[in-house]
Amino acid sequence: MNQLKASIRIANHYIDSLLISGGYRFASKEISDVLYMAGQPDGIRLYTQYDINILDVIPRNHKSYPPSFESGHLSTKLAKIERKRQARLK
Repeated sequence: MNQLKASIRIANHYIDSLLISGGYRFASKEISDVLYMAGQPDGIRLYTQYDINILDVIPRNHKSYPPSFESGHLSTKLAKIERKRQARLK
């Protein structure tokens, strides 16, 4: 599990570097992929059974995000994933 947690930190730095070098356009596919994986059964299981949050790959409050990305698109996706996680915990 330590390797997976280290991989999450490395991936976070990778996406951060994409955001810094090319803006959101350069990192949007990777961010979408992470959101997709986090909402899948294996992503939910990682969180609920092992306390590993792959959403930590996505940098928060990044200056390269378009206006309202975090309060709009990202917030909506995170809420949906959280509902799935809570349903799994019941």
